[in-house]
Amino acid sequence: MEPIQQLQEVLPENPNLASEVWQWHQINDFQYQEALLYIIQELRFHFELLPAKKVDLLTSEEYLKTYQIRQKGLQTLPNEWIDPTTATLSNDGLDKLWLKPVEGYLARILKASNDPKDQARLEKVKQSKAYKYRGLDKTTEERKQARLEKLQQSIDNQEVVLFLGRQNRIYKALQKQLNEKYAGKIRLRFISDHVWSSRGYIEPGVKASDNRLSLIQASETIHRLSHLGLRGEAIQDRYIMFSLDGYDMKHCLAAMYSNCNKIARSYAKPIIEGIERFEFAYTGLTDLELANIVRNKNWFAYTRFCRTGSDGTLEELSETQVLTEYGIKYIGDLMRSEYISRRAH
Repeated sequence: MEPIQQLQEVLPENPNLASEVWQWHQINDFQYQEALLYIIQELRFHFELLPAKKVDLLTSEEYLKTYQIRQKGLQTLPNEWIDPTTATLSNDGLDKLWLKPVEGYLARILKASNDPKDQARLEKVKQSKAYKYRGLDKTTEERKQARLEKLQQSIDNQEVVLFLGRQNRIYKALQKQLNEKYAGKIRLRFISDHVWSSRGYIEPGVKASDNRLSLIQASETIHRLSHLGLRGEAIQDRYIMFSLDGYDMKHCLAAMYSNCNKIARSYAKPIIEGIERFEFAYTGLTDLELANIVRNKNWFAYTRFCRTGSDGTLEELSETQVLTEYGIKYIGDLMRSEYISRRAH
């Protein structure tokens, strides 16, 4: 099928839109032909997007030029919690990650050393407050019980909504509005990742050492709350709230299809001709969190989205708004089909 016909398929609302996109690529001498075909495939999956937003993607130079980053991200399986032989959820992997402590940089370095002096230093580190704070001197069962005690206190205080988003003044203001909105109703409390450890959602020390593990443990805790023998009405109301302030459709799609195992901004910026300053494709921490959530059916089912509205007040988004304005949806099945297709070849 010719590209113009494929464009008409993904832009069925108005034939003129397909012609508009085609003319844009003609003017640019079809230099993005391969990227165009890939984005058409993306839009077959994100068919709910508003027509104008589809046109925006099909004619955005940065989005066109960075298609291989998204393609590679889709082909990258999450470390440890996805079975690499089937690209499906691995409960064994999540069981290990859920109570995984983080030793800290110094302890890991000393443990890997064969120098007797370093081994002596390691013994001193093991007596430190930081080492014991992380629960590294406790058994797995002892650490689990400590987590459960904290979680029960969180449930008693209605602190059962994990709040994600780009952390700035807008984020803090939005969190305040959310807490005020629900204070007189079901008294849910929206808590940011700064306090996840003290509330029992993640292991102590994880947030400072491994942001990806922090997100995994917190999201998986939300999923497991009703199966941990804890009590309280708030358990049934638990969920994850994700603020989309600072995001548009292109930021969201770049985040969803980014590498789900590492923060891109922690590494060298990709070199792509014609892009001096990336607006959205060079992804950061909050993007990594979204990349993981959309790959896990359980976590995604517990996730809702909000933003600051045009009048400056809180706006909670419907599923339709999220799909049509941002393109956010569960991509685990797409990831799995992509993985199986690659293996077949």
